[in-house]
Amino acid sequence: MDGYFGIGGVMWHEIGHNRALGHVRGCPPVERFEDEYPLATANINVAGYRIVDGTAEIVSSDEYSDFMSYCGSPTSVSAYSYRKMAEYGFGLRPTLLSTRKVVP
Repeated sequence: MDGYFGIGGVMWHEIGHNRALGHVRGCPPVERFEDEYPLATANINVAGYRIVDGTAEIVSSDEYSDFMSYCGSPTSVSAYSYRKMAEYGFGLRPTLLSTRKVVP
C-alpha cells in the first residue's frame, strides 16, 4: 500500500469499509471508530514486511499506522484489520470479532 493519501491508499481504505472495517483510533480523532481495536493508537501492532524493488523490508509496528486510520503515510494492515477482513470474506459475521480484545 502506498499510504492513505495516494490513490492506492484511498482504494484500500474504501475496500476496508466494504469489508466491514470502520476507522481505527488515531490521528486525527474520528467520531466513530472500531471499539475493539486492540491499541489506543493506530499503530499496526505487529511487525511485517513489504517488497521494494524485489527486496523484502521490515515494516515497523511503531512507524506504520493501520490503513483504516487517517494518520497518513506510511500505512499497512494491522493484524486486527486483516483478521476482520478475512473473517468477513469467509462469510462469518463481523460481529464475531466484537468480543475479541487481543488479536494474535
